[in-house]
Amino acid sequence: MNAVTLPASAVRDVLKAAVPFAGKETTLPMLCAVQLDTIDGYLVATATNRYVVGRSRAKLTEGEWAGPFLMTMADTKRFLAAAKDAAAVMLPCTLSVDEGARTLSLHTEQATLNAAELDEEFPKVPHLLRTPPTGSTGHSAITPEVLKPFMGLARDRYEKNMPIEFHFSPPNKIVLINFSDHFQGALMPYGMTEEREPFPRPWERGSGPHPDSAPDAPDPLATPAQGR
Repeated sequence: MNAVTLPASAVRDVLKAAVPFAGKETTLPMLCAVQLDTIDGYLVATATNRYVVGRSRAKLTEGEWAGPFLMTMADTKRFLAAAKDAAAVMLPCTLSVDEGARTLSLHTEQATLNAAELDEEFPKVPHLLRTPPTGSTGHSAITPEVLKPFMGLARDRYEKNMPIEFHFSPPNKIVLINFSDHFQGALMPYGMTEEREPFPRPWERGSGPHPDSAPDAPDPLATPAQGR
């Protein structure tokens, strides 16, 4: 069975961190959603509204499933509420995927919730969150509104004096943002002319990899391989 177990507080934290980065445009349902996946022993939640990307993770107690699962925002908030209730009494939580029905279930001693997978293609963001090149520099114009979800996350989840790392690539490239080793995000370039699109081509369906992407680059949120 494709199932994972971890503390309900971890599910709560992962979902809560991702939700502010999701879109609100109902004409783009793949953005009004959160993608859940298991990567190298972690539960990983990713969301984006085209202009910012947020990706959070929590260590699994056990289990795994194959492939990502895209949840609507309504289902994400239902799961988040159930995880909050279970976390209040320190219960464990199990997430299981039925590959045939394409449903995700959340089980605690208090409740069982089910969600159908959203039949949309989520933007391919891993290459956007790749480790920035050494010595990356550049200038970007960033509005306070765009920074709001990152600042809210830093205030609610991390210690007051924990630094936030900003990695600037050359102009018109993305800006990577890191909090500890449990969260990584990205800002889309704002220093573009009105004729240019405010987000990279890979976000569009069937457009193929971005010419600046590194398809063979390791996932920055993946656990480094142990020495052999």
